[in-house]
Amino acid sequence: MTATRRVQMGFSLRDVVFNLPASILIYDAEGEDTLFANEELIALFECDGLDDFLHYTKHSFRGIVHPDDYERVNTSIWQQIYACTKRRDRENDAVNYRIVTKSGRVRWVIDRGRLVQSERYGRIFYVILIPDEQMDAMHAPSDKTDG
Repeated sequence: MTATRRVQMGFSLRDVVFNLPASILIYDAEGEDTLFANEELIALFECDGLDDFLHYTKHSFRGIVHPDDYERVNTSIWQQIYACTKRRDRENDAVNYRIVTKSGRVRWVIDRGRLVQSERYGRIFYVILIPDEQMDAMHAPSDKTDG
């Protein structure tokens, strides 16, 4: 855009991150330590605040993914990143998996991530998690009984 047509945005990064209707996670690619979680992500896990979320997930991406899905998810992410690197594309990944909320509810999410190099933190993932209502509905326990 030309300078005359550009409009000054009056939003702070904090406004965007905390009000965007998406669950945002930032974590260290090597140790999987959680570096950032927004309010939407905390609410998705039915936690009472950031400290509660970090305690519940053990400050780690591994604590976010359902234990039965973790190996599949981790392998898929790194295979996708490797394929992007070979093609010289942006290092993106997309994967579906289950989470377990603090109240014990199992939910499916769509995870869209991007691996980037940060001057401060090294290699980190920026991730958006989107509840997958279609998968939730397909795997919901049936209320019907035989007879």
